[in-house]
Amino acid sequence: MTIFNTPDMNISGHWGTYYSLGVLLASIFSIIVGSFVLAKGYKERLKICWFVFTLSFVSWSFFIYLWSVSKDYASALIYNRIANYSAIFLSILVVVFTEEFIKKKNRIITKISAITGLTIFILGILSLRSFIPSLSPKTFFKFYPDSGIIYWFFTVFFVLTWNYALVILFKHLFVATGVAQKQTALIAGGLAISVVGGATNFFPVFNINIFPFGSSFTLVYIICASFAIVRYRAFEIDTVIHKTILWLLTIAMLIMPVAIIHNLVKAWMANLPALWIIVIDSIALTVFLAYYQKLKPVIDHLFRRRKYDYYVVLAEIGQKIGSELDINSVIARLFKELKEILYIRNGLVLVRQPGQLDYMQAGVLSYENLADADKPSGVTLGDNNTLSQWINQHQKALEREQVEADPQFESVRQETLGFMSRNQLEVLIPVSIDNKVNALLGIGKKENLQLYTSKDIELLEIMGRQIGITIDNALHHEDIVEKERMAEEMKLGREIQMALLPQTLPIIRGLNVQGLMQPAKEIGGDYYDFITLPGTDKLSVVIGDVSGKGVAAGLLMAMAKTAIQTLSQEEHSPRQILIKTNQILSQHIGGHKFMTLLYFMWQADTRTFTYSSAGHEHILICRVNRGPVVVGGATHSAVEAILSGGFMLGMMPNIETYLEDKEIKLDPGDKILLYTDGVTEAQNRNEERYGLDRLISSFQKHSSKPAAELMRVIKDEVYSFIGTHPQYDDITLVVLEAQ
Repeated sequence: MTIFNTPDMNISGHWGTYYSLGVLLASIFSIIVGSFVLAKGYKERLKICWFVFTLSFVSWSFFIYLWSVSKDYASALIYNRIANYSAIFLSILVVVFTEEFIKKKNRIITKISAITGLTIFILGILSLRSFIPSLSPKTFFKFYPDSGIIYWFFTVFFVLTWNYALVILFKHLFVATGVAQKQTALIAGGLAISVVGGATNFFPVFNINIFPFGSSFTLVYIICASFAIVRYRAFEIDTVIHKTILWLLTIAMLIMPVAIIHNLVKAWMANLPALWIIVIDSIALTVFLAYYQKLKPVIDHLFRRRKYDYYVVLAEIGQKIGSELDINSVIARLFKELKEILYIRNGLVLVRQPGQLDYMQAGVLSYENLADADKPSGVTLGDNNTLSQWINQHQKALEREQVEADPQFESVRQETLGFMSRNQLEVLIPVSIDNKVNALLGIGKKENLQLYTSKDIELLEIMGRQIGITIDNALHHEDIVEKERMAEEMKLGREIQMALLPQTLPIIRGLNVQGLMQPAKEIGGDYYDFITLPGTDKLSVVIGDVSGKGVAAGLLMAMAKTAIQTLSQEEHSPRQILIKTNQILSQHIGGHKFMTLLYFMWQADTRTFTYSSAGHEHILICRVNRGPVVVGGATHSAVEAILSGGFMLGMMPNIETYLEDKEIKLDPGDKILLYTDGVTEAQNRNEERYGLDRLISSFQKHSSKPAAELMRVIKDEVYSFIGTHPQYDDITLVVLEAQ
């Protein structure tokens, strides 16, 4: 039996099957590996080069397969020409990829290869007979290409490019070290086998009677590259294939109930009218989408695939740990938040104790879960260490991948990589206060094995500046005298804080307003205000929250209140007021603290709020004319939760691009509920958070009550949930009811 099903074929039996099947498998495997690499970093140059290279490889190998199984001359000629055209691009791309892989600085050969290859391709297209004029029987082939003059140029070009790639890979192999050397060895070895094997395809040109088994050997190159990825993180890919498969299976399980139900009712539905089938299918689809959207985020979180708005969430870490005074509690809370948000696998904190110069280990996270690492014990970093000096001088995060590759880290590379390797760290972040690094935060790989992005690093640096004051306070909190003094300051600060809040409620046409702030034990940064302009029906409603706790938070709140009160007397939009307030705060605090804020401006004539947000909590709206929902057996108006958006005040001098004015139009009876995170993050003794869902449910349940009673009932439910657990953050609520 021949693979061509013709009696005069020379490639027959298992040899023919081996030849055609080998290139087909190479084609299939190549597209899988290429797509996988691209999916791991579609914006990264190396991964793009590999993907394009594999696409060209797929084109070549697939058309070689079609040529090898062709039964007629015309088809064989077309497939062979396409395969050889693909081989031209394959020769160009092997140079492009190889030079990118070894990070070669001078890419002149890439340019020469591209120009030469494109020239051969264009000439081959313009003059087919000069490239591959025809096919004829030769050695083992019935349809082997006859060589035109351009084909000979291509043959020389092919040999030069592939051998050049081999030479520079083996050169790099002798200078590379560690994992990079093992990656290069696999890539170079696979390429060498593919080149030697693939070269056997040219032997029939010289009437050399050797079976052209080498095309199948090209599969070795892809296999070696795949092994380098899985075992040695080639292309900077750390795979979690087992978790990915489990995630896909779990997602598939969500669909299984639908399939089972469909099977059970299929026979019954077959007898129904078409209209009934459409109605039933529509209802089933609605139910499926509802429970799918409810369960998928839970599954994504379980398998570490959930996405966050890092600008909001990471910036809030400083605020969430601000209430802690004990250093162990601060570190535990910090790791808890980072694990929840970035899915860090392990972490290490070193602190510089008061009066000490060296950094000493203060806390670790989850090293016991790493099979290839011992739990760090007594880790120190001396003041005279090169790494310590570099961090104190530059106060920038160090990322392992960048330190390995970037020449600017040459002076500190050895110390940094050694420290990170010993402690299984990927990023080292300075934690600073007043331009002094008082702690170092090291984090390991992500549980989902995704790389840290430049945005991750930028925001971790911002976080390091935010939590510096918290860690500094925690390091000094055992000083009893200082604690007593702080207690007095906090008491005075709370009194001042309460005095700065509205003492009376404004009477405004078309609007009923209510507000309250229940302070925690410490001075917080919660703030709300009602600002009126004498002789007008205009009202500005403000609610905000300063990061952290203590006198600094209270002073920042007072500064913000003064600025907003002054700016509100002028003809500014909410967005303009936030921009100007941010400029004032940023000038004085320099990004070490921040404030979230919502600014609402009421127009009585149109019953419209114009508002702008600086990264504050959701806006909750209950409209009387919106479809009712059933809560607790009773019918209530639905609640709409609007993501406020924007960017925090005080972090950067210019946030104009992040802010915008928006409008909310109200009908009589509509209500808006504003709050700070002290409400949703209130915890009970089981450390459960009150959460946004409970707040929305409470708002729905009591939406028919007048504004003052509604606010009181929601406050009571929050405190009922907290129970005997301490209140760690201010609780602030504002209710606005259109009349």
